[in-house]
Amino acid sequence: EVVLKAYDKWQGESVKKLNGIFAYAIYDKKENSLFACRDRMGVKPFFYNKTKNTFSFASKIDTLLCQPYVKRVVCEEGLNEIFMLGPAKTIGKAIFKDINELPPAFCLTYKNGEIKTYPYWKLEAKEFKENQDEAVEHTYFLVKDSIERQLVSDVPLATFLSGGLDSSIISKIASDKYKENKTV
Repeated sequence: EVVLKAYDKWQGESVKKLNGIFAYAIYDKKENSLFACRDRMGVKPFFYNKTKNTFSFASKIDTLLCQPYVKRVVCEEGLNEIFMLGPAKTIGKAIFKDINELPPAFCLTYKNGEIKTYPYWKLEAKEFKENQDEAVEHTYFLVKDSIERQLVSDVPLATFLSGGLDSSIISKIASDKYKENKTV
């Protein structure tokens, strides 16, 4: 609901106002066009295929391969991906011919049979100007904020402790937030 309202107000610029992990598409009936985008880090996948007059998209390649017009053909570039990088892959590449992946922090528009992709965000290197105390405080704020944003849920939450620092930090911050909300 929030995404639709934001798109209605700001169209393609609405994605710049989102913070989180997502991949979604919106069909604009008035413009007879499709707008799609993917989160900044590419956590949520978005694959697509255009064959003749058909455009399909899905979060998994398997889903696209279920379409009768999508051929199960691995191209030479796809084989290179498997043998040279596997299990990793080049951003924006899929193994199969005619299946593409929308890169992280990119938008896609589809109108009149034409696909256009463009970035909406780019990681920028900036001069580091904080002293040690400021950097520690700023890092703590960013880590705490990112963890607390992930705690919004309609179901009970749990954390996994692997014994590493990252899972311990996540569990501690989640526990503190849970205790804080429980007393309210």
